[in-house]
Amino acid sequence: MTENLIVRIDDRLIHGQVVTGWVKTLKLDNIVVANDSLINDHYKIQVIKLAVPSDINLEFLNINTAAKKLKEKRWQKFQTILLIESPEDAYKLVKQGCSLKSINVGGLHYKLGRVQLTANLALNEQDKKYLKDLAKEGIQLEGRALPSDEAYNVIKMINSTKKKNANK
Repeated sequence: MTENLIVRIDDRLIHGQVVTGWVKTLKLDNIVVANDSLINDHYKIQVIKLAVPSDINLEFLNINTAAKKLKEKRWQKFQTILLIESPEDAYKLVKQGCSLKSINVGGLHYKLGRVQLTANLALNEQDKKYLKDLAKEGIQLEGRALPSDEAYNVIKMINSTKKKNANK
């Protein structure tokens, strides 16, 4: 992974917080959205394009193509944020040979089957497994919604929640 690449897990992919909080604050010039289902939803892609300033390069790829381009260091000359929807997608990138130092776990919101850990982090058991597997690969998993927020260790958060529940 290059130093100018942020990998972010956010189940909403692109939204105002990403555009204003991450892209503008960090002066990023390239957004890559890697998602297997969105790539086939041309209407949704057009709507998302409206939310991104015209001076920002924007790409939509499936996970396999994103992995290939990541390994080729395709975005090395850009300040890039790679947005993926889930811990499973991050795991797929790593299993395809992508070397990642860190992943921002920024937004996995509550839905049925998930347990709320923080305001922006709700996980099910499968999410936890993928995140733990990523950590075993030596990848730092930092939780934060915005770059200005204090980062926390996602695995420590998972483990501390597990301990709290065991003591109940």
